[in-house]
Amino acid sequence: MLGFALLFSQNAKGLFWTGFFLGIGWFYWIAFSFVHYGFGYLVPLGIGGIGLFYGVLFWVCGIVHEGPWIKAGLFFGLGFIAPFGFNWFDWRILFVNTPFSVSYLALGLIMAGVAWFLTCKGKKCLLGVFFLLFALEGTRPTPPTLPFEIALANTAVPQSQKWDSAYQEAQINAIRRDIYRAIETNARAIVFPESALPLYLNHHPKLIEELQTLSASIGIFVGALSAQEEGIYNSTYFFDQGVLRVAHKVILVPFGESIPLPAFLKDAINRIFYGGASDFLVAPMPSDFIVEGVPLRNAICFEATKPQLFVGNPHFMIALSNNAWFTPSIQPTVQRLLLKLYATTHNTVIYHSANGSPSEVIYPNPSGPLAFFESLLRQGAKAL
Repeated sequence: MLGFALLFSQNAKGLFWTGFFLGIGWFYWIAFSFVHYGFGYLVPLGIGGIGLFYGVLFWVCGIVHEGPWIKAGLFFGLGFIAPFGFNWFDWRILFVNTPFSVSYLALGLIMAGVAWFLTCKGKKCLLGVFFLLFALEGTRPTPPTLPFEIALANTAVPQSQKWDSAYQEAQINAIRRDIYRAIETNARAIVFPESALPLYLNHHPKLIEELQTLSASIGIFVGALSAQEEGIYNSTYFFDQGVLRVAHKVILVPFGESIPLPAFLKDAINRIFYGGASDFLVAPMPSDFIVEGVPLRNAICFEATKPQLFVGNPHFMIALSNNAWFTPSIQPTVQRLLLKLYATTHNTVIYHSANGSPSEVIYPNPSGPLAFFESLLRQGAKAL
């Protein structure tokens, strides 16, 4: 809230530099992907471009009006700007691990409370507390629970090795070992990260047959590519009781899996940066896997942070990620906060399996401010 107060008090010049460095601090890791395409020298240019983009956005908010109330409204709206569908600049994640609600209404009340404190004098300033009180988390439904256990695999394969054929067999063997360990724990299913199998799995019938056999003992969710006549999909393969089901990604990573530009620019970028490859194909809508009669929404990495994947407020989600593109960086932390945000907003429990960062089950925020502080005490006692 102090940060918002400083933001709403700056002039246009100060806001430019605030946006410049805030954009870099939040998203510098995006440029790291250049390294894996052989264009590491472009990383500084990419980072500078990110800073410039957000610097200009903040500067515009400053030149429109100097009043804190107008600035608060403009910065509230800034959170809805998602260039090329990239929606990771979301003010609400600042309040994920707090007793405040993560709704847009709560965000608006908090910003209004800060603006009130900046514009009122004397005892009237105390009225701003009411804005904050109404922004506290209220009572929400109890998070759902699965009637069975799901194991989460966690891998740490560097991106430089991920698609190197010399490391392919080692990655397959690691998956075998994790499956056998999960079977020993009596887990109902195990979830592997995105592209845990670095190959076009539908072109490997012997491996499919092996996984189908293992699935008689445990359900297996594993990420891999699917090569079809019409193109390539980023997919989740689910083996259960000898049956294979496949769900394809719905929303692609801009400039990673698709180029959201006109055809002539798209073709040029694909030719220069991606060796002439085409965009990945997408499924028309999100898919659910059914386990023991329970629907589990499928999401692959970036799309797990998109509201479209939470249509219908699914109780459970299986999320597969490959964060090795951007580690070490704060990218996994931003992703985790966004997953927590959407888990809380839709009362969804997310089973997140990742490569390059910790795998974890992400639960909605505790219901109500008292429950939040109780959870802090429990975590502290557990740590001690």
